[in-house]
Amino acid sequence: CRMLEHFSHHILVMADAVKARKPQVEGLISSLDNSIKSIGQQEEAVDSMIGQLKESQSTIEDFASKYVSVLVEQLYAQRDSICKELSDFVQQQEKSYLSIKEALHNHMGSAQSTRDFSRKVMEMGKDYEILQLEGMIQSHIKRLQDLIPAAEGKMPHLVIKGLNNESVGKQMFQLRFEPVCNSSGNPPTVVATDIKPEPQITVQTHAQMATFV
Repeated sequence: CRMLEHFSHHILVMADAVKARKPQVEGLISSLDNSIKSIGQQEEAVDSMIGQLKESQSTIEDFASKYVSVLVEQLYAQRDSICKELSDFVQQQEKSYLSIKEALHNHMGSAQSTRDFSRKVMEMGKDYEILQLEGMIQSHIKRLQDLIPAAEGKMPHLVIKGLNNESVGKQMFQLRFEPVCNSSGNPPTVVATDIKPEPQITVQTHAQMATFV
């Protein structure tokens, strides 16, 4: 600027120029410091959010595992209870059926003996014996009809209640005993009602508690 064509310009020594602009530069550097501090705080906030996210994941997974374990234990306990009830019923019913079967076997033996005896009388008996045979057979048949027990009983049916918000933790299995139907219209052995396998669960991580919705 000391050239003739620039002589009219205000001449400033470099040191003076630096001294004059230094406060502005220092102000900009301070602004950078503030920006760096703000970025650091935001980075810490992000790290905190990541930590909370991982903590939430761990809490939810742990709760879900424990919740399922409790449900499984309850279901196993209900299964054992229903199987015990079913076993007792089957043993009692089977005992009754075997008693009927034994009675039927005895009546069958008696009927077979009467039949064999009657055939011999028909082949070798005298006339008056054959005449008496008719009344004896009729009397025996009537007695058998009166004595032969009917094979009546009940059949077990399992009712599975639907899994929903109200049934969680409650009895899901129930036995129902219905009279035996010899026709093709027998009800199904297992009846499922209102199966809803997705109860809603909300886990409040920070409060360290779980609420069933």
